[in-house]
Amino acid sequence: MFKLKDILLNDHYHLVSHNKTIDKTYKEVYACDLLSAVIKHGKNNPILITQINSVTTIGVAVMLDLPAVILTENKKFNKETIKQADIEDIALIQTQLTSTEVMLDLIKRSLL
Repeated sequence: MFKLKDILLNDHYHLVSHNKTIDKTYKEVYACDLLSAVIKHGKNNPILITQINSVTTIGVAVMLDLPAVILTENKKFNKETIKQADIEDIALIQTQLTSTEVMLDLIKRSLL
């Protein structure tokens, strides 16, 4: 198991949800920009790596018990999504990296 707070030790990642989510743990990640595919294949409570910034993303995260969503390529979570994530206790992390770069970074830092 890995901790979200370890991801945040790198300056490429910024937590935008409340701080109490940083102690959440994860086993794997799933990168996808199609939420129906995430619903079908998002097993073992992975972190979702995506470019989709919507309240629907938080709904999927709740349904699948995902600990966090990483929004890539300098996309920004909107206020409504952040508010819903805080209510549902889902960590939201923003990065300028691409999905592939996030996965490679996590592997390089032994966080995957």
